[in-house]
Amino acid sequence: MSAIRSLEREDLDAVARIHCSAFPRSALTRLGREAVRRYYLWQLVGPHEAMAVGVTVEGRLAGFCFAGVFRGALSGFLRANWGFLARRLAVRPWLLTDPMFRGRVRAGGRSLSSLRRSEPGRPAGVAPAGNAVAGGETSFGVLAIAVHPDYQGRGLGKAMMDLAETRARAGGYQAMHLSVDPSNVQAARFYEMLGWARLTGAGGWNGKMQRELDGSETGGGQAGEAAGRSEPMGCDPPMVSVLMPVRNEAGFIARSLGAVLAQDYPMDRLEVIVADGMSTDGTRETVRELGRLHGNIALLDNPGRIVATGLNLATRQARGEILVRVDGHCEIAPHYVRRCVAHLAAGRADGVGGPVRTVGDSPRAETIALAMASVFGVGGSAFRTTSGETTYADTIPFPAYTREIVTRAGLYDEELVRNQDDEYNYRIRKMGEDCCSPPTWAPRTTAAKR
Repeated sequence: MSAIRSLEREDLDAVARIHCSAFPRSALTRLGREAVRRYYLWQLVGPHEAMAVGVTVEGRLAGFCFAGVFRGALSGFLRANWGFLARRLAVRPWLLTDPMFRGRVRAGGRSLSSLRRSEPGRPAGVAPAGNAVAGGETSFGVLAIAVHPDYQGRGLGKAMMDLAETRARAGGYQAMHLSVDPSNVQAARFYEMLGWARLTGAGGWNGKMQRELDGSETGGGQAGEAAGRSEPMGCDPPMVSVLMPVRNEAGFIARSLGAVLAQDYPMDRLEVIVADGMSTDGTRETVRELGRLHGNIALLDNPGRIVATGLNLATRQARGEILVRVDGHCEIAPHYVRRCVAHLAAGRADGVGGPVRTVGDSPRAETIALAMASVFGVGGSAFRTTSGETTYADTIPFPAYTREIVTRAGLYDEELVRNQDDEYNYRIRKMGEDCCSPPTWAPRTTAAKR
């Protein structure tokens, strides 16, 4: 059972433990757990206008988030703990040989220098109240967010980010900002999946990211493409059912479901139906855990254990006017559902699905992924080899259909263990309907690791 609650002083030892486990190479971690505890103590009791929350799993603190407007988050901490930190550094002089650590020391020095130059009358350790971003509006900062590695992949980080965004919107903020270690590719990708944009200056990207809250979104990669070509949504967008037939996907299901839950489509107009083929590897437990955090996830038993029977079970249960298939081994772009709905509403096709981009997590998998994206490897498969233009295709992966088309075409052929989607799209085309694969919003599939 998971829950989010406010943090108290008694939680700081657990917060420090989580920080050290989640960020083993950070400057604070390398100064020791007590330094980490003191840092978050200042964020908890300092003159900030911020939230400090933790997420618990079965009563145990599994993650935390500090977000809001911070006054002297770094300079106030350094001022209050200067002697302690100097002693820690004196017995760890080798840390100064690390370029990343030296960079953090320089940043701390600049923060203290700025504090000493602050205008008279401001309390010690207090920086200006607002965090200004481009355009002069006030921004809501995410100072720190972490989930212990043992609990990652369950949607806990996203749940805390959602709460931070809710607080920011309630406070009238127009944007949110945060900083991430530029070398932490996984963290940067997580934020981009949630619609955050990298703020790139003349010297390149230094880890700063921003999320607009005024109804539009910016973002790098796939998220940025969503913002750059945003189709208008009506006041009452259609209900969408995401159908996920899965079996034994414990290694991927959290990522796949996380991508669905990170959609920029209204969550109150989206339901997720997971038809599980009696998994034995922990897939079901992960889905149930995410279901406790997100009320729009339903888990069905699929005793037939194949994709066709799972899709048919989910279709019968679905309430949506639009049905979107997503597999447990893929990650859809943050704007995937919205753009599918927009294409269907515009009458451009009767089935829509983005071109597939296969990725590999090992040298062998990367080789497979390259072959799967080439004409040499897969022939003339349009959805795998075309990404620069809208293409009408014989078949489409992870398709979105209107309820009307599904009613006319019927259910999937349960005699087909494989290629049930090819047969289904063939049936739709025989009805005189079109399937198209628009560019630039490809789902990601993961090739075998070994």
